[in-house]
Amino acid sequence: MFRFEYEDKEGVLYCYELQVVEAMRGMAIGRSLMTMLESIGSTWGMEKVMLTVLKANETAVQFYKGIGFIPDESCPSKFGREVDYEILSKRLPEEDEWEEDGSEEVAE
Repeated sequence: MFRFEYEDKEGVLYCYELQVVEAMRGMAIGRSLMTMLESIGSTWGMEKVMLTVLKANETAVQFYKGIGFIPDESCPSKFGREVDYEILSKRLPEEDEWEEDGSEEVAE
């Protein structure tokens, strides 16, 4: 589940939920869904994708960081606050930077 928002005058696609049943993990389903979200965000002129992840969910934290998400400038931990979650974000390429198949070009 996602929605379009504005955060500090930037267009943001906010990902509220991403759940993959444990038996289906490791099959690139989550990665594919996030790639689709990024494509949707770019198509609609959003500057980044944002999400909130619980620090205790180490699998999710590793997953998001592994696909390029970093702590957002609005993340409370960046201001020295002790919280049990992180706000992560990933900048989106312009729409014309996506390949025809909808996936982002990755530099090796």
